[in-house]
This record gives sequence, C-alpha cells and structure tokens, in this order.
Amino acid sequence: MARSVFDKFRDFEAETKRQEEALLASAAAAASGASTSSTRVVSAHRSRRKMKTLEDLFRPPIDLIYRGTFQAARDAGVSRKRWLMVNVQDSSEFPCQVLNRDVWSNPAVKTIIKEHFIFWQVYHDSEEGQRYMMFYQVSEWPHVAVLDPRTGECLVTWNKLDAVTFCDLVTEFLSAHPGLDENSAPPPPKKPKLELSDSILEADEASQIEAAIKASLAGDMSNKSSPKTAENDGDDDEDDDNDDDDDDDKEDSDTLETFDSDTDEVDYSLDNKITVKETVKRTFNGDTILNKRLVRSDEDKNTEISNLNNEEKSCDSANTCCSSEEEWKSYLGPSADPESKLLLRLPDGSKDIVSMPSSSKLLALVKYVGSKGFSNEQYELVTNFPRREISYMDFDVTLKDAGLFPQETVFVQAR
Repeated sequence: MARSVFDKFRDFEAETKRQEEALLASAAAAASGASTSSTRVVSAHRSRRKMKTLEDLFRPPIDLIYRGTFQAARDAGVSRKRWLMVNVQDSSEFPCQVLNRDVWSNPAVKTIIKEHFIFWQVYHDSEEGQRYMMFYQVSEWPHVAVLDPRTGECLVTWNKLDAVTFCDLVTEFLSAHPGLDENSAPPPPKKPKLELSDSILEADEASQIEAAIKASLAGDMSNKSSPKTAENDGDDDEDDDNDDDDDDDKEDSDTLETFDSDTDEVDYSLDNKITVKETVKRTFNGDTILNKRLVRSDEDKNTEISNLNNEEKSCDSANTCCSSEEEWKSYLGPSADPESKLLLRLPDGSKDIVSMPSSSKLLALVKYVGSKGFSNEQYELVTNFPRREISYMDFDVTLKDAGLFPQETVFVQAR
C-alpha cells in the first residue's frame, strides 16, 4: 500500500495493539458464548482510550475496509449480496483525508456501510489503484463510487461529501436500488424474429396447403363470377371454326342457359372441382368447349402448384434461418463440464445472460452473439477488467482458456 503524507501522524504500533485486542475480544466471546463478556472487554478497551491525536483523526477506517483485491471485493459483494463502495485516496489531496476524519468515522455512516456495502479503499498510486483509475476514469477528488459487483458497472459517483450529505445520498441510492439479488438482473431481450420463426415451424404441412388452396380458390371465384360471358366467348370461337347452321347455334344457346343455372348451385371447394368437370362433359357435346374448360382447369391447377411451391420455399427459408440461429450449439462442450456464466452488454443497452460449458469453443460465443443480430464482421467482443479483445483471439480455444470462467461481463460494441 502506498504511503500517505498523513502516515507520520499515525501510531502504527497503537493500531496493531487495538487490532489484537479486538481479535482477542472476539475469540473470548466465541469461546465462552457469553455476549456480556465481549461487552465488558470492549468497554474496558474504550475506557483506556485517551484524547484523540492527529493519528486518530486521519486513520483509515480499518474496521470497514475490505482487505483484498478489487476482484476479491467484487466476489465478496456477489456472495454477500451487497453493493461495492470504492474510495480512491490521493495522499496529496487533503479532502481525501477529510473523508477519513469526518465521514468514515461517523457512527451513522459506519452502520449504513456495514449493513449494505462492501467497502474497498485504495491509494491512487498503488497497482490496484492505477488499474481502477485507468478503467473508471477517475479525474476528481475525493472519489467515492458505488459499483454493481456482478458486472463492475459504476452506478453512481460522489466527489464532495460530508457525513450528513453522505447519509442523504446513500439513502436515495438504496431507495432506487433496494437490494442486490439474482432477480434484479434484467431478463434477456426477446427477439420478435424468433417468435415469427417459431410460428412458421409450428405450422404443419396440412395447414400450409389449406392456406394455399384458399388463396387459389379465391381467384377462381372472381374469374367465374360471369361464367355465361366466358362460355359465350367459347361459342363465338366455335362458330368461326366450324360454321355450323342456326339449329346448332340454338342448341348451344340452350345448353349455355342450362349450365348458367347450374352454376348457381356449384360449390367451389377443392372436393367438387372434378364434379364440375364431369358436369361440363355431360352438358356439352362440342369438343371445343370441353377442351377450353379442361385447359382453364389445368391453369388453376398450375396456379395452385405454384402457390404451394412458394409456400415450401418460404418454409425452407424459415428453417434455414432457424438452423443458422442454432449453429452456435454445435460448438458447445459437454454439458457435464462446469459452466461459464456470461453477462452480455449489447449495443442497444440491453443485457443478455447466457451459460455455456467452460470447455465450449470461443466460436460458440461468437456465433451466439451473431444469432442475436450482431455479426462478427460488424461488432467485436471485449472485456474491460482486465481488457481482452475476444474477437481477435483464437476461436478454437475454450472459454476457460480465454479467461471467461467462471463468470465474466462481455461488451458487444461496433467495430
């Protein structure tokens, strides 16, 4: 830990003795099981304290500080379900030392921190302090920040504090962020295109054929709305080709009238299309009219086949899309292996939590992000603490070898 200009006012020997006495008091209380014994020891310790000196005034809050690295403090926050409060100290800045004197020593402040936070204090010129300042861009003193230990996200930063202001700000923060639990993480965003694909896949072949037939028959009904006109056109062609006498014309006219009256009772469903053709055969003796009806029916049939082919192509396209979205699963490791829990921070501000076996290839993660609409050609994957550019690593390495085990936050950003 870096030395502070205020360290010369501190009595390290006295601090060590006080820590030893506190440890002995805790051990005695645990051994005897009597809380009154611990109270007597603490009371005796307080009675021996004399008037505060400069070393007492500027002493760091050793009873609040978490002893360990930044990552260890984050892990402690996750396991104990508490927010992570970070205080970076610059020994050359007097306002930083005022925090030790006026804020961290306040009983109300101590109570709030012990109940809701993991408190991590670090000097700015230490190795951990330098890494923290580089990532979180510390530029103003004093620096107090509250982080989400699961993701490392900085939720709020304070620079000018006293005991009263601190209590007010922390109370406001806890009102907006009441607790740290697994349910507080937002659910993965839903993709409408996935729902559309699911609906296409769920539709069976019979329903698709039925829809195509209905569309085809709707066109048939509009074409057959004036069958008498169509058949009259057929009569004109027959007269031009065969030059029949007037009796034949009358016979054809009578036949057309009979057919026109019959069409009022015709059902244009698929089951009755053959019946319609047979009626035409029995009603008309002329081959020309019969052939034209058969040709028209063939055109309808071709239209139906074309519609069915279009439906099949649409279904094949949907299946291909779905197959592409599931491609990442082929690069997963055995399900029995330990899992890597990854929190993806997407460019639109949303979050996505995914768990994969730690033995999965890095390509599985890249393909999974691509299935969400963020292709590797246009977006890159990075981690910030420590910083790793995943998109430029070997995709054949495992998640564990890439440092993404047991958990990590991965940022998806545009190239």
